[in-house]
Amino acid sequence: MPILAADKAARNQAADQNQKIRITADRLVANTKTGHAEFIGNVRATQGSTVITSDRLEVHYDQGGQPGATAESETAIKSIVASGNVVIHFDDKVATTNKAVYDSKTGVFTLAGRGTRVTSGDNTITGEKISVDRKNDHMTVVGGKTSRVNAVIYTDQGGLAAPQPGKTAVEEPGRQQ
Repeated sequence: MPILAADKAARNQAADQNQKIRITADRLVANTKTGHAEFIGNVRATQGSTVITSDRLEVHYDQGGQPGATAESETAIKSIVASGNVVIHFDDKVATTNKAVYDSKTGVFTLAGRGTRVTSGDNTITGEKISVDRKNDHMTVVGGKTSRVNAVIYTDQGGLAAPQPGKTAVEEPGRQQ
């Protein structure tokens, strides 16, 4: 069933990309000339089923190389950088990290920092750098100088794909809760 889960994740991401982004925070500092906005304090960004919470969130706009273009016109989001206590809910996964960078051109989240983790159900992968390509359902995990990649994967749940319908942790013999 992991292929079906990947199809569902790809559909969720495609649907999310067509929806508006709503960002709330305690404070906003924006510079329309440079195409940069920074949300500070208790940040929550939502687009469809994807939710990012963090201490800070920077949005960098591509102004299309047009002299005099402003953030309100002729722009698209180039990248989003979340930092400090970052938690990202996407597809059936939850990512926790110190810093996350989203590149809108490639559709890749790069999560970085000690103890960076992606969880799906009871399955967990931890590393110092995790790249998540939602379009292609591909993940790369890299350890750090003091820690290696650590994965805990329960095969009855399809790995880091969505859990199979009807399967629960209770049904797996010998598994400790």
